Amino acid sequence: MFAIDINTCFGVQPTTPVDYGLETLTHEMARHGITAALTLSLRGVHDDHVSGNTETLAACRANSRLIPVAAINPLRGLGLAEDIAQIKAGGFRAVRFCLGVTFEDRPPDSLFFRRIFELLAPLHLPVMVPVTPSTEISWFARVAAEFDLPLVFLGSGNGSTLPEIAEAARRYSGIYTDSSRIGGPGVMDGLVGEIGVEHLLYGSNLPFLTAQASLNAVFVSGLTPRGKGPGPVWQCRAAFRTGRNGSATAT
Repeated sequence: MFAIDINTCFGVQPTTPVDYGLETLTHEMARHGITAALTLSLRGVHDDHVSGNTETLAACRANSRLIPVAAINPLRGLGLAEDIAQIKAGGFRAVRFCLGVTFEDRPPDSLFFRRIFELLAPLHLPVMVPVTPSTEISWFARVAAEFDLPLVFLGSGNGSTLPEIAEAARRYSGIYTDSSRIGGPGVMDGLVGEIGVEHLLYGSNLPFLTAQASLNAVFVSGLTPRGKGPGPVWQCRAAFRTGRNGSATAT
């Protein structure tokens, strides 16, 4: 099966003793038939995003099935230009905001948050935003559209966030959501009916969640090349500029 998983990570989770190492991720990918995965080191999420991004690049350079995602800390403040330079030089394929984890939430309508988008705009990389009930979905959608950046919401499977994401996708062509938490009878079919399969990307949230659950939701809905269209499992080549085997293509 050809599948690219857009929502994975590896490394140490401070709040749990469970093994989320790189070997765990690649083992689960092989077990579930996932050809390639966008991924990042948890060090960049919970500790230092600069050293975390370095760790992500090393892992992806050692394994062509892994595609690097850069972590960016909205509380960085001084030194943001150096972060953007690292992202540009490293060949990352997406940028993921670290919101509400170790880093406190910064109001997204702050001028500094807007500056992050301004500096990212020339790179034309997708921006990935983990979703919580407090995520300012509308603000992210408007600003990403203003700077012509694809925007991917991650883990947006609950009833309080999906309607707002669906409305954003109706208004802006570059809005996507992943499938990692979209379960339950008819939820994925209903979402596709609202916004079209082209706005839905396959993401498992490996290794925190099992890939089988998210794959089952896709296949039960018939969202495969033989079903209702290309489907979320096969959809991300255009959004993330990946090749046929999942490897990154040139910019």
